[in-house]
Amino acid sequence: MTVTPESSTATLAINAYDSVTEKPIPATNIPYGSYVFADAQITGTTEGSKTQGVATGKVIFADGANTLGSAAVSSGNKASWPTLGTTGWPVIGASLPVLSGGSHQIVANYSGDPSYNPSSSQPVALSIVPAATSFVIDEPSYSIPSGQSATVAFELNTNWNPGMNPSGTVSLTENGQVLGSTSNFLLSKGNLSENVTGSITIQASQFPAGLNTVTMAYSGDSNYAPATTTITVDIAGLPAFTLSNSGSIQVNAGATSSNSMAISLTPTNGFTGSVNLSCVVNTNLTNPTDLPGCALSPAALSVTDTTKVTSTLTVSTAAPTGVALGPGPFRIGGLTVLLALLFWFGIPRSRSAWMRMVIAIALPASIGVLGCGGGGGGSAKAGGGNPGTTPGSYSVTVTGTDAASGKITAQTTVNVTVNG
Repeated sequence: MTVTPESSTATLAINAYDSVTEKPIPATNIPYGSYVFADAQITGTTEGSKTQGVATGKVIFADGANTLGSAAVSSGNKASWPTLGTTGWPVIGASLPVLSGGSHQIVANYSGDPSYNPSSSQPVALSIVPAATSFVIDEPSYSIPSGQSATVAFELNTNWNPGMNPSGTVSLTENGQVLGSTSNFLLSKGNLSENVTGSITIQASQFPAGLNTVTMAYSGDSNYAPATTTITVDIAGLPAFTLSNSGSIQVNAGATSSNSMAISLTPTNGFTGSVNLSCVVNTNLTNPTDLPGCALSPAALSVTDTTKVTSTLTVSTAAPTGVALGPGPFRIGGLTVLLALLFWFGIPRSRSAWMRMVIAIALPASIGVLGCGGGGGGSAKAGGGNPGTTPGSYSVTVTGTDAASGKITAQTTVNVTVNG
């Protein structure tokens, strides 16, 4: 008697389990490292339409063109991949294969036996999504003195799984600028999680002085999801100082009061030492005369602690000065008048008449000469006095320079108004 193998049907089901809790999870978007089982069921009838026959042979499981493995058809006409060994858990779990991240098409191909013809299941699609990661930061803030560096340690955590270790890059950035990065990781696996540790060295020169917020980022890879966190980096500034003043100066030309003010020096970031002070007068006036002068007392300040120290800025101006006689043209004009009177009246013969004439002529002439001289606004160029400091707006820039290095400086500007 000849027995002809009958048709068979291979049905495939995908079952997924969490690698830590071992509980079932949805078999669609499966986190990387989860346990994934392909379970095949072979069905057919022999010896009558209502009798289920016993299948033998094996089932080959494939992911597209790649063979995952094979399993013998066991009782119940079932076969599963991966096959479970006889050792206990968690040794078995650690040895199970893991599907890589991405899309997969799993097919079960039944080899057939004397009773059943070969058959293949419909492909079952599934996706392995990157496993979640997170940072654990033992030291979330760093303080770096100016000119120094610091090593930022990090720990990247993910659930334990029997798959590959995380790869990729961990970087530190601030305002879009990469401060440092590393792909050199050290992996340690525990019972529930696995940790990737590493470190990045940063320099104080990479930051402005003060408190800075830095982003730590893991790039992720095809199997592990990206992660971010933040740390703070406080950069202690260079020792320095600031200069300030108490307002402005308004003074009449030549005044010796209300023409000074305090200049304050405040040390910062632990500055100590001697500071030399200097001052410069500036103005936008056109051809001013007698520019104001400036002086500081003391001209050097000593800083020994955090206490503010002061110096006095004094601004000196020149007052305008008057003249005894007018300028040359007025004096010549008076002499001309006197000669004209002499010509008009003539020269008298008697002494007494002469004297009366001289008095009569000289007195009004001298009054005119003096009047012209006193009323003239002569200039210093003509030899007739000094107009003093030109009224208007001036500024005095005070500069402080550390005596030790000459590299630490500060300035403050005082506005000065000279009244006319």
